[in-house]
Amino acid sequence: MTPEVVHERFAQHLKDRDLDGLGSLFDGDAMFVPGPGQEPVYGREGIKEALKSYLASPSAMEVGARSVHQNGDLAMVQVSWRITE
Repeated sequence: MTPEVVHERFAQHLKDRDLDGLGSLFDGDAMFVPGPGQEPVYGREGIKEALKSYLASPSAMEVGARSVHQNGDLAMVQVSWRITE
């Protein structure tokens, strides 16, 4: 999977209400900040728990990669996104 595709997959799994699919996008020791002012959560299972609230509302996510900077197996992707109901 290329770095550009990760956010597209996130949007598709969100649309499909696929919690396991969302979780599969995160490494076992990843960190995720669920929203502004919220504390980070760690690990795939903690992230999946935090993402349950995303699935509770009838929302869709629009994404588009603006820039990708990759060095070996690490990448930083700047993305424009919007969650709509």
